[in-house]
Amino acid sequence: MPVFSGVPFRRFRERRDLKEVAVSILNENGERLAVSPEEAARLLGIGRTTLYRAIRRKEIRAIKIGGRRLVPVAELRRILQTHTE
Repeated sequence: MPVFSGVPFRRFRERRDLKEVAVSILNENGERLAVSPEEAARLLGIGRTTLYRAIRRKEIRAIKIGGRRLVPVAELRRILQTHTE
């Protein structure tokens, strides 16, 4: 069975387990590596529906852990760099 952050995937069905994993998704500097779609939309200054549409069109890469979708912070940086050049 695949393991993420020491917790088997099947345990991600409970929301509190997802929160524990989300907190553990940090780099060496304590910065988060991924954010929720709602937070990603807020950071990009777009609506949540627009963000989900971009994810569906594969314009923004997202990962899915259990039933939760996360957007890597590196992906947000890539989008901002692409659209500011």
